[in-house]
Amino acid sequence: MYAVGTLLLVPDFILAAFFVLVGRAAAPGSWWDLIDMLANTALWTMRIGIPLVVVLFLLLAGAGFFSAWARTANLVLTGPSVVILVILLFWPQEWPSAGQWLFLAPCVLIFAGSLAKELNDS
Repeated sequence: MYAVGTLLLVPDFILAAFFVLVGRAAAPGSWWDLIDMLANTALWTMRIGIPLVVVLFLLLAGAGFFSAWARTANLVLTGPSVVILVILLFWPQEWPSAGQWLFLAPCVLIFAGSLAKELNDS
């Protein structure tokens, strides 16, 4: 169940990263600054970002299977779910519609479940 929760967090993570990238791209500047920022971001993402994120999500999902690491993995899973929720709720500066809440539901459930498990275990 923990691994499924981690994998359900991936689409929300990608959407939050996209919002941050669009916010950076919308910063004032010239067209060349925009092209330079997008090219540098694409280069970094392809070489380092995507492999790093895949490895980190796999490590996070795998850590839940070992009882010695389960609590740490649960705390780590709670952190990104909170950050993703904050970005997805407050970055667009408008309240989400019903369809958007449906997309956010897994992230909310993962956060609530991780927090409840952490409070229950302590």
